[in-house]
Amino acid sequence: MVSKNEGENVDNFIFSIKFSLQTIILDYAESKLASIMHMQELSEQFPQVQCFSVHPGVVGTDIGLPLFRYFGFIGRILGYFLTKYIAPLFVRSPFQGAQTTLYCAISPDCEEKSMSGKYFADCKLAKVHLPYTNDQEISEMQQRLWELSQEYTNSTIQPGILEANKKRSI
Repeated sequence: MVSKNEGENVDNFIFSIKFSLQTIILDYAESKLASIMHMQELSEQFPQVQCFSVHPGVVGTDIGLPLFRYFGFIGRILGYFLTKYIAPLFVRSPFQGAQTTLYCAISPDCEEKSMSGKYFADCKLAKVHLPYTNDQEISEMQQRLWELSQEYTNSTIQPGILEANKKRSI
């Protein structure tokens, strides 16, 4: 028989896991969106530079292991089981995950200036869906994110720097 306090502890533990996972997933999604928006703004600010955002898919690496350690002993067991038996059924190898990046770097399709700033998944152009927004709002968000990044890092990218680097690399 479980006492009322023990039942509340279990409920609190389950809630904390659910809340933590939701927070981690939302934070990750927001950081991916910010990265995509930065790349789109970079392509607007510096049209002489080809840049792309890529989604490699879910790649089987050790990057998620600290997440399981966060949940203690049970998390470690769960992490081992998932990474050993379940994940291999669904994840890509690092080689497979690199294919979209390689596609953007060497494909003749990506040489067109109109492709700069675009988002790619599975070696093809993909759409980023932002519900309840229009192109003008997205453009304003990109510009504001760019400005905040410059402000927080106390830095700017000047067009002359890009030109000087281009001359050096030739």
